[in-house]
Amino acid sequence: MSIRFVITGAALLALTACGGGGDGGTGVDLGAGPAGFDGLIAETERLTSYFSSTPTSTLPTNDTATYNGVIVIGQDLTADATPVSATGYIGQVAIAVDFGASDANLSGTANNFFSTNLKTNGDPDTRIADLPENSDNELAFVGSGITGNNFVFTADGALEGVTVDGDMVGAFALSSARALIARENGTDFLVGGDSWDARLAADDRSR
Repeated sequence: MSIRFVITGAALLALTACGGGGDGGTGVDLGAGPAGFDGLIAETERLTSYFSSTPTSTLPTNDTATYNGVIVIGQDLTADATPVSATGYIGQVAIAVDFGASDANLSGTANNFFSTNLKTNGDPDTRIADLPENSDNELAFVGSGITGNNFVFTADGALEGVTVDGDMVGAFALSSARALIARENGTDFLVGGDSWDARLAADDRSR
């Protein structure tokens, strides 16, 4: 399996110029409730195709959307480096966007986390443990506004009781802004005070 959550910062910023990619097809309905580990892995494989999809140049102006997807967090998720730690996390995300608001923004949560082994390229692999559904294992997303098809937001909370204080940057993709992708903003995604990496992909199947 090759999940390929391994875009670089430059690649994310270049989304406004790239093309290709597919629409991701169908898979596990994350909007229906918490998924199991295998379901999240399957959705990670599907959703990461959006990292190479054509970005949308025009966003809806009077619409709302709910995006369901996955987030992978580890100490090095780059293609050319073995992760600093052999373990990381995979979780389930739900993000709401109000395109019609005068200050269009996003908000959401990440929960249903599993600790996981990471392959040498940073892909999540096998399950280590199911993390309890509580405030020790949940992140809250708070947006700082949408500019063009790009956005920034914070991801704050905890994993296994360890404080997460993250900044992320992302973009909308596909027609009608049906998908979104995001990654850590430089070195500003902190887990227990240490800089980690994060990759997020989600879509709204109703769009």
